[in-house]
Parts: sequence; structure tokens; C-alpha cells
Amino acid sequence: MPRSVGPIHTRAWLPLLMPILMPVLPIAVLACGDGNASSQSAGGSGGTATAGAGGGGGTGGIPAGGVDACHAVWAKTCPLWEQCDPVSFHQKLPDQATCVTTMTDYCAATIYRPGGSTVAHELACADAIGTECGPLLRWLDEGIPIAEDCAPPGSLPDGAKCTYGLQCQGGTCSYEDVGDYCGTCKARAEAGAYCGNAACVPGSECVDQGGVAFCVAYVEAGQSCAAPEAFCHVDQACIGDICSPPKAEGESCNASGLSGCARGTYCNDSTAKCTALGTAAVDEPCAVLPNGTIAVCEYGAACKITNFDTYTGTCVPAPKEKEACALDVYTDGFDFIGNPCLFPSVCWGGYCRGPSFFECF
Repeated sequence: MPRSVGPIHTRAWLPLLMPILMPVLPIAVLACGDGNASSQSAGGSGGTATAGAGGGGGTGGIPAGGVDACHAVWAKTCPLWEQCDPVSFHQKLPDQATCVTTMTDYCAATIYRPGGSTVAHELACADAIGTECGPLLRWLDEGIPIAEDCAPPGSLPDGAKCTYGLQCQGGTCSYEDVGDYCGTCKARAEAGAYCGNAACVPGSECVDQGGVAFCVAYVEAGQSCAAPEAFCHVDQACIGDICSPPKAEGESCNASGLSGCARGTYCNDSTAKCTALGTAAVDEPCAVLPNGTIAVCEYGAACKITNFDTYTGTCVPAPKEKEACALDVYTDGFDFIGNPCLFPSVCWGGYCRGPSFFECF
């Protein structure tokens, strides 16, 4: 998804609900090694640039061994992703096998573009992927690489044309207008800097502060998260104003504030306990249900809000790559929770786009 800023968080609009309902795999990891760079395509159902995970590469700009290197990364990432964040995983993909195939194809179609990663980097990244959830979730959600080889700096200088941030020395490929095929390389914004037109450095988040967005560093475990703009790392939760291990399903929580519940759960108003998110199929209600529980749409569906007073929606079929979509990332409609397109394509310029759309070279 080409964009010139990282995800902007605000606590002024549905502050408790949005982190629950909209888990997003950042573009950085979709590109298999791009830190928190954000102005790049996040889409592509795979298959357009490669023949699949078993191929040796060497065609369509993919170096020999490139597909296998991508496969090595995602063969380790997909099972751990499903284990560590099953709700988000199953919103985007039906099973591990599909994850490996889809993300291998997407990886190979994106990361080897001019200035981008190499086979050696990807193989080293695969070796660095362990079994702990914390590092993986920080990579998936925050763009903090598991290892340097998972986010090697690009070689294109600032001002060069680009498609993905991973191609750029500065880490950002900035797209100025919806529908642009090419972006421009620029440096990431440091913590404390304005991020309205650049991605934040890994370890910080683009946060809306009174209508102006600034990069804010994540709060480390054991540190205070009392400030409105303070965010704990994804594997932590703000409990008693301190970043702490999140509460598991069934534990007591604060339904009127930051709940502290683990990913895939929410604080149930009725029971004041962390409760597992429900799932909903096409034509079933989603978001806040009439009984007060919360449900997300399963793979193949997107939650379209139909009542903004109750924040209740209905799961509708997610449009596929090249099909028209109703939400553009630069509009303020927010009719859908998250990206309405079938993962990993994204809604850009009125259509679900994959990597083939963003050809700059």
C-alpha cells in the first residue's frame, strides 16, 4: 500500500476498540525486510512474478535462489505468526500452507527490486527467526526487525524513484498522490519529528497529537505509559500506567480504560474479564454485536460499519486484487475496519492493488 506515513494512532476516536478490531500486518514485513518504511505496495495475491515457493528464481528480476530464500523466511514466520497472533492471522489467511505460498510469492515480487534486499540477506533473516512471540510481533506490527538482515538498508539515495521503502537508503518511499506508480526515496522521521510525509524509524509510532502527527518512541517494559501518546510494545500492555505483560483470557480487566488484555481478547463490559474475540462469516454482524460482545470477520470477509452509533457492522465479501474497493486509504470515510481487500492486496485509488500495479522500473 503506497503511503507516505506510518500508521497514525489517535486515542480520540474509538480508542479502546480500534486496536482490537484492526490488527494490521505492516507493509514492512509484507516486503520481507523493510523495517518501518511505509510508502510502498502492501498488496499482491502472489503468482504474478514467481512460479511458487519451489522455484529457484532467476526470472522476472528475481535473482537465482530468490524464491527459495523468501520461502525460507515465511516457512518459519507463518507457523509462529499463527501461534502468536491467531486472530489476526486467520483474518488474513486461511491456513499456514496458504500463508507460506502467498507470502513467498509476494516477498519474491517485491524485495529484489533495484536497491532492495539480496538472497544472502533473506537466508540470514530466515536463520535469525526464532520461536519467541515478542520479537516476531514487534517485527510484524512495529517494523522492528528480528535481525539486521531482515531489514537491510536500501541503496537508492534520497530523491531517487522507488516503489518500496526497502529500496531506499533512508527507508521511506514517499507517494504524494493516490494512483502514483512511483514514489521518491526519503529519510525516515526520527522520534519526536513530524511524520505527516514520512515513515517513523523502527521503534517509534506516528501518533496524532492535536491534529499534527509526530513520531513517538514505544515505551519499554516496566516504564510509564500514563501519557495519552504513550504506547507499549505490541507484546506488552499498559496496566496500572506501566508497560507490563498482558492479561490472559479469563483474567480481570478494566472495562472503562486501557484493558491490558492480550491480543485476540478484549475486556468484556459485562464480566470485566478478558474475553476471546468472536469471529463472523459473510452476512453476519461484526464489530460490536447487539449483545455487547465483539467479533471480527474471518478470512475472505471485511467488516463494513452500518451503524456508527452502536459501532456495529456486517461482514461482506472482501474484493480481490484488481477488483473495485469502496475505501481509499487517503479518505476519511472509515466505513470499513482496516483494509477491505482480500489480503495481501490493499485498496488504493479505488481498486485492490497488488505489487504488479506499483511498477516504477
